[in-house]
Amino acid sequence: MRNKRYLLQLGLGLTLLYAGVDSFLHPSDWIGFVPEWITVLKLTPALALQIHSILEIALAIAFLVNFKAKFAAIISAFDIALILFAAGFSRNVLLITFRDIGLFFTALYLALALHF
Repeated sequence: MRNKRYLLQLGLGLTLLYAGVDSFLHPSDWIGFVPEWITVLKLTPALALQIHSILEIALAIAFLVNFKAKFAAIISAFDIALILFAAGFSRNVLLITFRDIGLFFTALYLALALHF
């Protein structure tokens, strides 16, 4: 095995790949998670979801092929933190997003542990 940290990259990469591809192919299943404030950025929820799907797929590929993984980890940590804060921390929301807390800390660890 190249590196033990690659296991974290693999796990985060596969998770992001699944989320990115599924939200791109089945947007109706994901559109409800797009926060209403996205319209402040002059984006429709559908366009924001497509952009986010492409971002997640690109980050997944970076992790899986170990290309600019530290940069991907920094972006992923920021993205997942934004998802968590946008969703909020009520009990009903945490029933869905609690896994994102683990993904955030995985991305944060990789951001701190990997070298440019």
